[in-house]
Amino acid sequence: MSHNVKTAISLEPSLFEALVDEARKRRLSRSQVLAQALEEHLARRNSRELLEELNAVYAEEPDEEERAWLAFTKEQMRRILVEEDAEEEKAS
Repeated sequence: MSHNVKTAISLEPSLFEALVDEARKRRLSRSQVLAQALEEHLARRNSRELLEELNAVYAEEPDEEERAWLAFTKEQMRRILVEEDAEEEKAS
């Protein structure tokens, strides 16, 4: 069973009116609109933080082992593409 926690917040009058309008348009309670907005905000923030972490990792130059692996993988992909091209030419 889900348990909600009640809280009180203070909003500028214009923001409160926007909340009321949004709740009316979406046929939701003000609490539901606020909860959804917070969930969306937190999800975007978590995505942004993850992206920043990934960007930091990939911004580093690859070490010798990574460069060797990348070269090997690139050569493997090149061979696969050449073989696929040859098979397509035979089929046509």
